[in-house]
Amino acid sequence: MLSKGDYSIWVLEYACAPHQIAEAAYSGYAHAGETMYFAFSFILVQGEGRNILIDCGINFESTVKQDLATGFNVKNWNSPTEVLAKVGLSPEDIDVIIPTHAHWDHMGSLELFPNADVYLQRAELDGWESLLSGSDEYKALLSAVDSADITFAKNLALEGRLNLLEGEIDNLFPGIHIWVDYNGHSHASQLVLIESEIDKYIVIGDIAYTMGNLTGVPEYPHFIPNTKWAIGGAYSTMQTYERILNYAESDLTRILIEHDAGTWDRHPTKLLPNNLHLTEVRLSSNAHSYL
Repeated sequence: MLSKGDYSIWVLEYACAPHQIAEAAYSGYAHAGETMYFAFSFILVQGEGRNILIDCGINFESTVKQDLATGFNVKNWNSPTEVLAKVGLSPEDIDVIIPTHAHWDHMGSLELFPNADVYLQRAELDGWESLLSGSDEYKALLSAVDSADITFAKNLALEGRLNLLEGEIDNLFPGIHIWVDYNGHSHASQLVLIESEIDKYIVIGDIAYTMGNLTGVPEYPHFIPNTKWAIGGAYSTMQTYERILNYAESDLTRILIEHDAGTWDRHPTKLLPNNLHLTEVRLSSNAHSYL
């Protein structure tokens, strides 16, 4: 039986790509020749005695990360310290990090969180280790990975702070459950379900970049997979879209996508002085608003 929890949920934008090529999000099916705003965000889930981050952003002290940011047109980066301060926290306050997957913009600052236990799929870590040690013929699949992040995760295992999960998990914490999408966007992408007695949300990482991947667009009113930067196939991705929509009962406000600027229309959002966004999805029974 799935447990329930009482959590506040915030989507915290830490950088942006204001003019990302829209075709990249829609795998060439739609919006040819257009650009779109790509938000770069992580998600804070706070309650039940824990401060949980779903993904953790980028450590731009790394020159590799700086080069990746340039390649992906990322602008206006703010450190986790700066971003978490907007909700009264510091990196030292984070107890748990759940990376949806190991791409550079989702698992790229683990070293900045000295007190966090990390929960990652074993198949995700093993898959990237295999590619990084394999033939150069597969380098195209490594364009969104910093090998230093994989090495650091392995070092966390030696410290006892990396928990490698074997597939889907009910009740990882009260009201927090894990689904896994294999060989879609990544080797084993985690979807995080957050359930209370009165509502539920699902964080889907990069399984979609924008809600239009799940809902289609007027000229293509069907699933449009985001296979750009993915290691797996479109069919696997679209099957996961169906599972997500069934879980959310087609209520799009229940689906949280970290790159989707449409989040700001679906939930109360504040534009901060640094021109990044703070989104308040849900407040727990004893929390106060930061908007």
